[in-house]
Order: sequence, then structure tokens, then C-alpha cells
Amino acid sequence: MVEAVPVAAPAQRHINGKKVLVVEDDDTVAAMVSDMLQQMGCKPTRVANAADALDALAQKNGYDLVFSDIIMPGAMNGVDL
Repeated sequence: MVEAVPVAAPAQRHINGKKVLVVEDDDTVAAMVSDMLQQMGCKPTRVANAADALDALAQKNGYDLVFSDIIMPGAMNGVDL
């Protein structure tokens, strides 16, 4: 018989209140990700493409994190962003 060994919960990083720029062209995915981020205490802002993301970042709104889709329409993908 194998004895169960208790496992410690992973350490939680402090993310409450962090501003996240969500770059996602699919409305359904963007809504799901934004909802999950809000539940974690983050403040998501969604843009639909890399060009809009660059504009948002240029405004210096103090984003703490960029959560980006990789494959997006347009001249720039998420990796290039």
C-alpha cells in the first residue's frame, strides 16, 4: 500500500492590482482571459492586435504585464510584439 504524502500548496505570487495588457484578436478568448485575470485580482485592458498594443504601451499607462496571443492578423505577431 502506498502512503499519501501531503503536498504543500504552491507559493502565490503577489498579483493583486497588477495592470495587464491583454492582446488577443478572438473576442471569446479575450473575455475568458480577462475574466480569469479579474478573478485573480488583476486589472486587464484588452486590445485586439499588436499595433494597438504598441499604441497602448506608448501611452505609458504603467502596465505590469503583457499577455499576448502569438498568432494574430496583421504585420506583427505576438512574438514580434
